[in-house]
Amino acid sequence: VWERRIGQGNWERITVPYSSLPVGESTCRLRFDRAHTADVCHLVFEGITYAAAVTLNGVALGDMLPYCEYRFDVTALLRDTDNDLQVALRDIDPVFGPSEGWENYGGIIRPVYLEYAAADHLTDVVWTAECSADLSGARAHIRAEAVLPSPDAAVTYTLADPAGRVCASGEISGGETSFFLEHPLLWAPEHPHLYTLTLTVTAAGQIRDRL
Repeated sequence: VWERRIGQGNWERITVPYSSLPVGESTCRLRFDRAHTADVCHLVFEGITYAAAVTLNGVALGDMLPYCEYRFDVTALLRDTDNDLQVALRDIDPVFGPSEGWENYGGIIRPVYLEYAAADHLTDVVWTAECSADLSGARAHIRAEAVLPSPDAAVTYTLADPAGRVCASGEISGGETSFFLEHPLLWAPEHPHLYTLTLTVTAAGQIRDRL
């Protein structure tokens, strides 16, 4: 539950995420305490409309455009108590704002949260796979981006089939790896087979992050 005001009007309580008809300019604010302690903390917005500027404890974090995820490193700004998060929204005149042809809306339309992580952590993972011409195998590729300050930090992966059996595993060196998978279970509407890819970051013999 946040507070919101339109223009310079009175503050009212509102549940985020939300969407409303365009109002021009509005401000949403949330006062909160730190819930956990961690080496790194990111403030994540999964999507707003149509433009917004974000501040935390009086410090400008950046601007946001519609529908995109934004991540702000707030490790140095986060206080133990009485944090003040404010989002100034514009929903009528932004460049990527309202269009004719459907009902338009504005607001913080997707979840907002703090993501706590160890110093060694994953930041992004991209998976691609291409089947051979006869569909008997697939060349899989993983690209993993991570922050790894510990000298012994390592990133490993496991790929499990729909039954939970591990069919591929190894270490991701240099941020990328590829492997060939024999006889993959192909996805189809009648048989929606899904594999599970797990990436793990370890350092000093302990798990630091897992995705």
